[in-house]
Amino acid sequence: MKTSALIAAELLVQHGVKRVVSSPGSRNAPLTEAINRCEGLQVTDVIDERAAAFVALGLARQSRKPVALTCTSGTALLNYAPAVAEAYYQGVPLVVLSADRPMQWIDQEDSQTIRQAGAFNNIVKGSFDIPDFHEMDKEMVWYATRSLNEAMLMCSSGKPGPVHINMQYNNPLSGQKVKEPQPRVVRQLNGEDDLNITLAKELAAELADKRVLIVAGFMPPDHKLSNKLRHFAMLPNVAILAEAVANLHLSEPGGIDRRIGMLDHDTLNSLLPDVVITIGGALISRKVKEWLRGAPASMQHWSLSNASVLADCFQHLNLRITCSPVSFFARLGRFLSAYHVRSDYGASWRKVSALAEKANIAFMGGQSWCDIVAHSMIFNTIPEQWNVCCSNGTSIRYAELFCKAGQQQLSCNRGTSGIEGCTSTAVGMALATPQPTLLISGDMSLRHDYGGLALPCVPGNFKIIVMNNGGGDIFRFIPSTATIEGLEEHFTLKNMMQQPLREQAEALGYQYLSANSPESLRKVLKTLGSAHQKTILEVFTSPDVNASALRNFLSPRI
Repeated sequence: MKTSALIAAELLVQHGVKRVVSSPGSRNAPLTEAINRCEGLQVTDVIDERAAAFVALGLARQSRKPVALTCTSGTALLNYAPAVAEAYYQGVPLVVLSADRPMQWIDQEDSQTIRQAGAFNNIVKGSFDIPDFHEMDKEMVWYATRSLNEAMLMCSSGKPGPVHINMQYNNPLSGQKVKEPQPRVVRQLNGEDDLNITLAKELAAELADKRVLIVAGFMPPDHKLSNKLRHFAMLPNVAILAEAVANLHLSEPGGIDRRIGMLDHDTLNSLLPDVVITIGGALISRKVKEWLRGAPASMQHWSLSNASVLADCFQHLNLRITCSPVSFFARLGRFLSAYHVRSDYGASWRKVSALAEKANIAFMGGQSWCDIVAHSMIFNTIPEQWNVCCSNGTSIRYAELFCKAGQQQLSCNRGTSGIEGCTSTAVGMALATPQPTLLISGDMSLRHDYGGLALPCVPGNFKIIVMNNGGGDIFRFIPSTATIEGLEEHFTLKNMMQQPLREQAEALGYQYLSANSPESLRKVLKTLGSAHQKTILEVFTSPDVNASALRNFLSPRI
């Protein structure tokens, strides 16, 4: 038996599939066996794959329920194409499960082998490729479970249609016994825009005796959502961890790492939730991701998302809710408060957060001049009405530590976390508003997008703070590169010949300012926004101490 086949069969049942049309073959024997073992699946055997696919089409169209298909490798799959195309344009839900050779055997003149992955890309809602793996490979079990859940939700959500799941098998008839998996099922609740009252009551009942943690990633400012979350967080069993780029303007300074970066393993584990609810985009904090991934299997993860891809960042996802976050927290909070919940979860987080903030203040008081001190000063000085954009690397990590809660807007290109285009993006933000727009950038990021610096459309409300720390400080911070041979020679700008930024700035018509100490930085920050003129402030620090200071700040101290 194959673990992936057992997972697929079980999830077919859990997602409401009742009928399977199967065409026999040696490569799909694991699928056939696993499906036939499921009492909840009725199997119809059809030898000819072309006919089998049309039979499945008829079953699905008449029942208005998804129907699964399974076939062996090679041209067997191609015989499904006419019926799959018909299903796509009719909006009929089909789950196509094709067996395949392992990737390394494609194009190696092995029998019954073609390029199957993505064969139906133009006539299916989604294509998924599942490699062969051992049952003890937990990450691959998670990957297969997530992908299969995503495929089956995609098949029936919105306008229904076919999905293709290509499953690689090496030695499909090995006869190896595997442990029966109990795959995690991801449900989807379609709340549309407003969370309906019946659903809100059901979800509130589920949370009444649970420790609830809300985790917020990057998103644009939303004052209505901020207000609803502040009220929701007053419930005794609720706590919130928000990135600074979530722009929620809650009472806590900085982002997630400022609250948990210095907590030790035992303290963090004492704060594990029963249910984590996520909103917004991807997270910057690596520590919160690793912490929640290590939670017991009993922890639930609810995602407020209408994305087409099923993101399971914490590897615990069991519920996706398509609903307005404002409506969700407003109605859920109203019904949850009626339970008069008794819990110390929120109070525990407030206590730990207070201890963390005390430790952070003490830590900063003992630091000499470096990037972490400079960023603390910068974020304590930036006017609240300014728009702030950070480059990727260490700049956004410092922003997560020191950004003020009342900052109007903090943004960063975190969709892909790329270094390119940070300056040009900030220029675009400056063009869209009369308010001052400040880019906080590393020297490597700035040089990577020199074209953005030189754009003729750069307006007078555009300001840049550049950290000149020998370039590529993120490589000195990340453990995988910090000790690598040739770090300074090949990864950073420390020893590279460069034209001074002052000369470049003046040549491009920027006002140029500089600072190399707390005193000089404090002085120039007062004048940074005094004139409507594009300005570059270059802050000089030593690369020898920056990475260690940041690493120590984010090390367990409580």
